Amino acid sequence: MAQRMEVEGWSVFQSNCEEDLESVLEKQEIDVVILDVSSAPNPGLHWIDLIKALQPYAQVICITPKGKVGVSISGMRHGAFDDLQYPFSWSSLLKKVRDAGKFKTKSIRKGTQVGFWQNVENHLYAGALAQAGAPELARKWLRLKKEEEKSKKARASKSSESREES
Repeated sequence: MAQRMEVEGWSVFQSNCEEDLESVLEKQEIDVVILDVSSAPNPGLHWIDLIKALQPYAQVICITPKGKVGVSISGMRHGAFDDLQYPFSWSSLLKKVRDAGKFKTKSIRKGTQVGFWQNVENHLYAGALAQAGAPELARKWLRLKKEEEKSKKARASKSSESREES
């Protein structure tokens, strides 16, 4: 599977142990992880927790044995994006990988937006500064918050562009 994905232009990293996985996740930004959770009795679902802890936006697709619905459900509870049961077709795997990549991009964009309550909090803080006799400091603080938001959006769009190129 990895060789075929590499032939089609995907960047593929393989890991057979937790230490290798952790090393890859610390060095590379990963879009999608394909995790074979067919081994028993501990199907390796704790790896999803490790992946999400190191890269919260990385999407995980679990490959599970046919008829093991409980393992699929457990994977989803741990934060997997989707699952695929043996036997599966190559086209269904690629579709799930593409969907997971798109979902990651949407998640990053959503995560960089300032929410309603954060915006209210920013303005209340600035209002308190202005009322305390520091209107220039309040304006400066709001400008800094807007610049932080713009830089987050720029980083998010830059990382999504680099993923779309690969």
